[in-house]
Amino acid sequence: SRLLREVIAGMLWRGATALNSSATEQPAASPLLPLVEALSEVLTGPRLAQVEAFLSAQSLAWLAPIYEPWRTRADLPEFPPAQARQRFHQALIELFQALARLKPHILILDDLHWADPALWAALDALTPVLPQNRLLFLLAYRRPEIEQNAGWETLRQWDRQGTIKIITLNPLDEPEVAQILPSELQPETRQVLASTGGNPFFITEMLVTLAEGHDPYGNTILARAERLPQTARSALEAAAVLGTDVPYQLWATIASLPAHILAEASEQLEDGYFLQASRNGYTFSHDLVHTTIYDQIKPARRRQLHRQVADSLTRFEADNLRARAFHLDRARAYAEAAAMYRQAGEQGLAHFAFKEAHAAFDRALALMASTPSSERVETLLALVRVCDITGDRTRQQTALAEALHAARHLADRVLMTQTLLLFGQVAAQTGQVESAAVHLNEALALARHPGDDLQQIEAYFLLGDLAAGGVSLTKPERILKRHSSKRKR
Repeated sequence: SRLLREVIAGMLWRGATALNSSATEQPAASPLLPLVEALSEVLTGPRLAQVEAFLSAQSLAWLAPIYEPWRTRADLPEFPPAQARQRFHQALIELFQALARLKPHILILDDLHWADPALWAALDALTPVLPQNRLLFLLAYRRPEIEQNAGWETLRQWDRQGTIKIITLNPLDEPEVAQILPSELQPETRQVLASTGGNPFFITEMLVTLAEGHDPYGNTILARAERLPQTARSALEAAAVLGTDVPYQLWATIASLPAHILAEASEQLEDGYFLQASRNGYTFSHDLVHTTIYDQIKPARRRQLHRQVADSLTRFEADNLRARAFHLDRARAYAEAAAMYRQAGEQGLAHFAFKEAHAAFDRALALMASTPSSERVETLLALVRVCDITGDRTRQQTALAEALHAARHLADRVLMTQTLLLFGQVAAQTGQVESAAVHLNEALALARHPGDDLQQIEAYFLLGDLAAGGVSLTKPERILKRHSSKRKR
């Protein structure tokens, strides 16, 4: 927005470094992408070497989700997921403290009504150290959309703690609208205010439409789009399916227009205030422009374009599993989307994005066939494990029950044993000792039949933790030694 651009300009002449990025409506490869993009401005050249001098090799390795080349700096120990995220957040704090030692920094993130829970968790971890360091965060979002976002509760918590100062940008009043309007329109100030609600974007849209010689009081975005040449209109619809950010190479692939025709259409769309140039291509001039254009695309064409995007992403952004799943979902390629959501869930765990992983596994289950299958059971078990981190015990119990029912239906001993072990573990964690003992003993009996040493050991140790019957650890230790000797051979 213009306000944020003015803030950035003001910080620069004051000698601070401004790091800025924005969240997008479409899913990115990493839920932390806005932070990654903002930090990319300083994680380069001499500043990168300076930062590395302040941080330990282990801290750098923990920051691999932010800067992938650091992954090989150290071999990290295995930690439970929640503890691993704490280590990542601590390393992130150290990174920002290092930046603040070098120079004052302001982090500006826009459109956070679209931000993922993992990004809000990272920001929440960073806020306690801001007052003691030369750091300032400027976070912009839109209401009421933010109230449906995971960040709303974080913002309310910060407000209660006095951590943040909230600046509300109210609609323009009548005198302010009059200042924007040219002199010949000022007698119509009240009508303009009534039509636009005092929203500066809508006022600008009216002025653009008026300058083109058309009625400024209709649906100006759609009316202006309908007056575009057919090739530009087609290109605009293809751009809308990509989201508010429009990478040029990806756009060129799905727009299916000759290079010189797309270049001409790009200029027409920029001149018409639909798109504006960005680092990787274009962005929509406003997310309301994007939404209006996207919503009017005919359903069949919309599905076709989403399919093209999903296929093209395998070439341009192969690691963006969330986006591929999203576009397959919108294309109604449900079986493929389910498989991709499951992969995206696993990827989310690697980025400490636990709520995003939870949502991905849930969506995969909603899209795949409801009949029992090994893929469905494995996805249910993945959901059960992530529920342990997100704390959703209700969903965890329903997923466990379905997984056990499906595994029994399939008569798959390995899946049944895995499910029973997990069922017993969750029951023990929630104080259901008798249920835990029943499920773990059944798992032990199943593991003994094919002689699965590792599953027997897991069952014995879980039963030992329950102290259900004074189970001796001699037998599992003997099994473990035998298993180790087999692996050495």
